[in-house]
Amino acid sequence: MKSKFVIGLLLILVVLLFTITIFLAVLVLDSRGIIHLAEIKEKLQSKPAAEHPVASSHQKAPRRKTEHRVTEKTVPNPNQSSNYKLQILVYDNEGKAIPHGEVSIPSLQLTGKVQNGRWISAREFPLKKLQSVQPTVSASGYQMVDILPPAIHSRNRVVQYKVTMKKITAGSIALHLKLKLGTWGLLAPLQLKQGNEKLAIIDKPEKEVMLPRNRLAAPLRLEGNYYQPVAFQVDPSQPRVTIQLKPNLVTVQVRDSLGIYTDKLANVQVAINGMVLQKTNARGEALVPVPQFGVVKFTFHKPGVFPKQQKTVVIRNPQDVVTVALIPTKHHALIKFVDDRKTPIANEMVEITGQRLSLQGKTDQNGVFRLSHWYLRPDVTYRVRFPRLHIERRDLTIAREYFNTDKAFAYIVPLRFDCLVEADVPDARIEIINAKGERVSNGVGKLSVSLPQGSYKIIAERNGVKYTRVFDPRENPTVTIRTSDIVEYLRERIKQGYHPTKEEYQELWNYPTDGPHYVESLYMAGTLAMENKEYIKAYQAFNRYLIANPQAQYDVIFLIRFAETALEVAKGGSAQNRINMLEKARQQLLTAQTFYKEKITIKKRREVALRIFADLAEVNFELFNLYKELDNFNYERAARDTREAIEAFNLRYQAAENENGYEVGLFKKQYLRLVDIHEALDMAY
Repeated sequence: MKSKFVIGLLLILVVLLFTITIFLAVLVLDSRGIIHLAEIKEKLQSKPAAEHPVASSHQKAPRRKTEHRVTEKTVPNPNQSSNYKLQILVYDNEGKAIPHGEVSIPSLQLTGKVQNGRWISAREFPLKKLQSVQPTVSASGYQMVDILPPAIHSRNRVVQYKVTMKKITAGSIALHLKLKLGTWGLLAPLQLKQGNEKLAIIDKPEKEVMLPRNRLAAPLRLEGNYYQPVAFQVDPSQPRVTIQLKPNLVTVQVRDSLGIYTDKLANVQVAINGMVLQKTNARGEALVPVPQFGVVKFTFHKPGVFPKQQKTVVIRNPQDVVTVALIPTKHHALIKFVDDRKTPIANEMVEITGQRLSLQGKTDQNGVFRLSHWYLRPDVTYRVRFPRLHIERRDLTIAREYFNTDKAFAYIVPLRFDCLVEADVPDARIEIINAKGERVSNGVGKLSVSLPQGSYKIIAERNGVKYTRVFDPRENPTVTIRTSDIVEYLRERIKQGYHPTKEEYQELWNYPTDGPHYVESLYMAGTLAMENKEYIKAYQAFNRYLIANPQAQYDVIFLIRFAETALEVAKGGSAQNRINMLEKARQQLLTAQTFYKEKITIKKRREVALRIFADLAEVNFELFNLYKELDNFNYERAARDTREAIEAFNLRYQAAENENGYEVGLFKKQYLRLVDIHEALDMAY
């Protein structure tokens, strides 16, 4: 009995497992089917429009309501090209594709054949142009009754129009419509309606439409953009009707928002949707047809007076005058500023002011400055000022021939710069030579001259030796020319806070090896490079100095400077190169530590010691980090040396604190830095 129960239970479990398996298989197949269909749909949508028809004769499009239709539009991507193809879809009033027909777009000079309810242009056109075309479709036995607004499909780069056509029934009467349009012609297609039903599109001043006889028993109506609706009755025995259309007219008044072109308001173009509808009269007025009353977007343009600009207005009452303020075009002129020698006044700040005008800017390398302003006028006098040159003139007048052109007007500014040229010794003879090689001035010791802009050469002669220097009086109104050895010249001046020029700095670096002060020039060059943060150059100069002057290995201050330079150089490069440079700095500091008590006076001894131990702590800590990173056992020695240097520094710093010594303030920054190093060392080792 028990075995029968077990067997029954097993059978039930088998049936359940089989059922679950079948159920899961169905789900998988179903999901795969859905995925497959979704993939097919996605692929079809991703293909270009030319590869698959949007609608065919056996596909039935969904019915569209005539009273309230919404056209879905895709906003184009501004990063893509603005050129699109044009596609026309043609359906009957039941949503079926029209198999054959002809398409005509006069504005693009395009014609084509409709195949299975579809036509697409072979070439692309600007998007803006495609959004305002008026396609005409003809098909045997059909007439157009509706065109939906364009839909933009950015993915396929297509602008799509959907045209609805209605089949002409047997026994229909040909109604001949003639429209009296007046000045503008037919501005937009009109709908022929009866009640709410659309019967045909009227897109020509004269058109024949086919209507069932029973349609003529009730009134018909024409309506559309730009025109007032017109209702009319047709006599079936005489189906020819002439209709006078009345446009939706409004008066537009333009004015200059700045009031500078009140005499140039005539012939301003007024356009809607890219179509120029009217030009203003001398008073700036224009009678303009509008698509509808309410919100209207106008485009205004008059070359050289008003740049093309759009204005959106709300028209509530057609009797009202619509006033629009336009932004005028800025006038411009090119002024080329030159001195009295016709040399351009290049790269100079300039200010130009006058009646309701204030401009400032910089001349280019040719001395040209572009003036651009609404109130700029020809034959008006303006003030010109060059702030840096301390020059001001009040006679700038721009002739009409240079107005609103790219031809530059040359304006001469007499330019002189008061200069003081002196030699470093009072008995040196001085000459000033211009760019043509002509001597413009000469004297002894010192010259005060007024020079035009340009480049000049100073020649100073002393003891039969000539020294030269080139200068620009605009940049350097005071010039000193050296007539002595560069080291002698700079020695005392640097102590007084003098900063050598680039030329003097370079001359120091080029000092001849057989010169009387070669060794001193190396030390001076290294010191100046250190101040300029040119650490590699400073290290090279100090290294040469040590080679040229072996006694420098006992000069404590030099050794400290050399070590500090090496410490800065060691902040870059490979790990091994950094270690080599830091070890050199360490040796130089240890040597300085050995000799500082012997070489430094008691008054400065503690200050020098603090500097040595602060640098030693910094160098050894850097070595500790590098050795530890490379798993080099020297990191233990570096850590020990770092702690010893910090202890030596703190011992002397505390003594200075106890004595209220000046070193406390001088080495406060180093003290805080060593506190940080000590804490970091405790955490790492």
